[in-house]
Parts: sequence; C-alpha cells; structure tokens
Amino acid sequence: MRHAGLMISVKLWKLKGMRWRTFERLSAEHDAFVAQALAAMAQRLGILDGWRG
Repeated sequence: MRHAGLMISVKLWKLKGMRWRTFERLSAEHDAFVAQALAAMAQRLGILDGWRG
C-alpha cells in the first residue's frame, strides 16, 4: 500500500464493516496528528514567527 503523504489531501473512505463512530474518531485523530505535525514543522522552520491568524 502506498501512502499519499502528509501534504496531499486524500479522501478517506470508510471500510466496509467499520462503524461510523470508529471512522469519525480515526478521522479526527488523523486530522489532529496532521495539524500537530504541520505546526511543529512550521515552528522548526520559523515560518510562522510573528504571524497572527
């Protein structure tokens, strides 16, 4: 299985037999991990220093 990578938007598909509650939880966890990784990369690169969003 090939992974698309962190920066490429991928439509997540619910596997047959997976409960919607589990799918939503895993999707939310994935999104949180991506946001955390991007924030850490931005901090490390110093690209958001002084930025107010």
